[in-house]
Amino acid sequence: MRRAGWWPACVAGVVMTVVAGSAAAGGSFQAELGTDPVQLAGRVKLSLMNGDGDGAESGRGPVPYLKALGAPPRRVALISYYVYDCGNHKEKSYRFYGGDYVYRVNTRRARKVDSDDIGRLATELHDAGIGPLREAFATVGMQLLAPEEFLDAPEKQAAYQNTKIEAGGMAGLFNALQSKEATHWQWGTADGYRLIKLTTVGNVRGNDFALATSGIGVGKLAASVGYDLATALGVDAVAILYNVVQAEKTSIRLRGAYLYLFGPNPVADSGQSLYWKGHQYSGVYLRTDVDFVETDKDGDLVAADYAGYGVVAGALGTRIAQHIKGKTG
Repeated sequence: MRRAGWWPACVAGVVMTVVAGSAAAGGSFQAELGTDPVQLAGRVKLSLMNGDGDGAESGRGPVPYLKALGAPPRRVALISYYVYDCGNHKEKSYRFYGGDYVYRVNTRRARKVDSDDIGRLATELHDAGIGPLREAFATVGMQLLAPEEFLDAPEKQAAYQNTKIEAGGMAGLFNALQSKEATHWQWGTADGYRLIKLTTVGNVRGNDFALATSGIGVGKLAASVGYDLATALGVDAVAILYNVVQAEKTSIRLRGAYLYLFGPNPVADSGQSLYWKGHQYSGVYLRTDVDFVETDKDGDLVAADYAGYGVVAGALGTRIAQHIKGKTG
C-alpha cells in the first residue's frame, strides 16, 4: 500500500505538518460528523435494490434467505475500493499530489487531472478507513480481507483480474447516459485494487449516488461478483466500497460513501425455478458534505484531514454489520 513516503519529499513534509495541525484543531470530519462511528451509523441509510425482505426458505427469487447462513459471512473480500469525482477536471485541487501537469488551450487555461491523482486520494482514504471498517465487521464475526490477503494463489489472482462483471436492467441505461460525459480521470482505485465500477443514480444536484439497478440487473451483478468471483476467491462474500468526491476551486469535498455486500445464494441449488446464484446481501450509504482537503487558488495544499475519514468507514461497517447480523439471526 502507498503510505506518506511515496509522495515527493517536499509535499510529504507539508502534508504531515498540516495534517498534524488539523488533527489538533479537531479536523473537518470530526467537526461535521463527530468521532463515534457507532453513533454516526444511525445516520447511515440502507440501499437494498430488491427490498429489505427476509427472502424465501426455498431460495427462490431476488431476495436472499440470509437465515440459512446461520451467522454473518465469515470471510469477506473487499474486491474494489475506489473514489469517483463527480465534478470536472478544470479544478486545480489535485495539484499538490505532485508530478507533471499538462495544460490545454481553451476559453480558460485548465489543468488536466490524471486518474492517478484520484488513485492517490483513494489510497489515502483507504488507509485511513480500512482499520475502522475491519473492526466494525469483526464485531459480528466477519473478517474483512484486502487483496494481499485473499489473492494467495495464481488462480485467484487470474480470477480477480479476469472475471467479467455483468449488470443489466436500469444499470445499463444509467451507464449509457453517464458514459457520455464521463472520462477516465474521474475514477481512481486504492493501491492493489481492481476498479469494479458500479453504475449509480448519478444525481449530482440531489447528492444521490446509490447503486442504480434492480430486479434482474441485481441478479446479473450478484451472480458475477457474489457467486462467480466469491467462489473463485474462496470467500463467503465480497464487498465494494466507493467514495464520491467533488473537487472545487480550493477544496476537495466528500459528498458520500457507499458500501455494498454480495454473496452466493444462501440456499443450495436443487433445481428450483427462479433460482438466483448470487444475491445482494446488504448495502448502505452515508451522504456527507465535508471539505476534507483545502488548497489555495493555485492548487497548493493548505490542509488535509484523511485520518478523520475513519469515522465514515467505521459507520458504514457498523450499519452493514448490524443489518447482516439481524438478517442471519
